[in-house]
Amino acid sequence: MAKSTYIRTLIAVIVIAAIIAIWERSIWPFSVIVGGMLGLMNLKALSWGVEGLISAYKASPVLVFFSMLRMMIMLSLIAWLTVKGFVNIPGVMVGFTIVFVMILKEGLSYARNENK
Repeated sequence: MAKSTYIRTLIAVIVIAAIIAIWERSIWPFSVIVGGMLGLMNLKALSWGVEGLISAYKASPVLVFFSMLRMMIMLSLIAWLTVKGFVNIPGVMVGFTIVFVMILKEGLSYARNENK
């Protein structure tokens, strides 16, 4: 994934969190930022896992273990932040959705450029 994708996604997350902060002064903006950061970290870890899978031509037990560990760490972090009252789940989901939409946008633009 290109570095520009991460930068554009980070800018989009910050802008949307700022817009939400103007409307509402609760934990929503921080939740959106946390969701976006977790989404970007998940994307990076996922790309490392796919690179490891492609280079090994098979799913090694270590790769499967680290994928499961990554998901457990993310779930634990979100649960802890939610229980402590630092974030809310809808805000985190908005952050994840921003990352997902930006990845789709980059994929579509890449596919259009490849077909020309």
